[in-house]
Amino acid sequence: MRIIQLTPAFSTGDAIGESALALCKYFRKMGTDSWIETADIKTPHPFVKELDLKGLKNLSRKDSVIYHIAVASPYAESFLELKAKKIIISHNVTPPDFYMPFSPEIAELLEKTIEEVKFFVENRGKIELFVGDSDYNSNMLRELGAKTVTVPLVIDWKKFKERERAYFGKIFRDGKKNFLFVGRIVPNKKIEDLIKFVFYYREMVSPAVRLIIAGNKNSLPKYTYTLYDLAYRFHLNTDEVVFTGWVEEDELISLYKLADLFVSASEHEGFGVPFVEAFYFGVPVLAYNGGAVKETVKDAGIILNTKRPDIWGEVANIMVSDKELRRKLVEKGKKRMKELKSMEPEKKLFELIIKL
Repeated sequence: MRIIQLTPAFSTGDAIGESALALCKYFRKMGTDSWIETADIKTPHPFVKELDLKGLKNLSRKDSVIYHIAVASPYAESFLELKAKKIIISHNVTPPDFYMPFSPEIAELLEKTIEEVKFFVENRGKIELFVGDSDYNSNMLRELGAKTVTVPLVIDWKKFKERERAYFGKIFRDGKKNFLFVGRIVPNKKIEDLIKFVFYYREMVSPAVRLIIAGNKNSLPKYTYTLYDLAYRFHLNTDEVVFTGWVEEDELISLYKLADLFVSASEHEGFGVPFVEAFYFGVPVLAYNGGAVKETVKDAGIILNTKRPDIWGEVANIMVSDKELRRKLVEKGKKRMKELKSMEPEKKLFELIIKL
């Protein structure tokens, strides 16, 4: 038996790529030949190969192919034609409306992705298993008519044990409160709302504050430029709103270790790996209730149903100044992290595939 995963692209630091790689390692550990295929290899890895449709057609019913849905690809119909058992894992689709003001092309691609999801559900008789990596994602498939199992996103916990790089610590451990956001700089993350809240915090609570935005700034330059412009218009300097760009794993660990709060105003999350990372490093979470956020965070963070900067600012102040509240949130975060880890999603998915 072989288990092959198909992803739209592969790069380290990407939640889907990291999850697929963690699954691949587990399958191989269980004695099953496994690898990842993609048409877009951004980060080379021994377990990642160029997409080979001809080779996939030679697979038998003893083999399984996992198709990760993130953005539409030209290979949906070819996937359905494979003799191997077919598994769909949905990571949800960002609503196109978020992207329309900044990139109609990406908005159109997301529309096509929604159509791809519908296409797979319409052809569900040819697919052995539908999986959502959160109930939020599974419900999207169920509403379309697919019988779906929820298996939480697989996280490679070993990566957190790397040594941190001291560079960021030397720069940002200066007495200011460090509010950290980790993720791609894209419209559904609503980073503009974080900038507004930090402006309130600086003006009405304390000037000793810094917003650190760690993530790829090049995904959508037009959106990134609007954020730079917003910070400028609020007279927030480059030490008060810091865009680090994409960071290496050891740099990211350093950022988590110096953060006073992890903050997210995102309005669409299919799972939210950075929340779990924050829990791991003992960073309290303040987030907006969007998408799967509440499902992932549960009671381990403070979740708000408003974007009002004054409420965010005052809540953040309580979270950084109330030592007992902070202790309880850190404790709950560690508990939630262990709960997710104990679910062993890679084992659950492997067992589901074996039974097909």
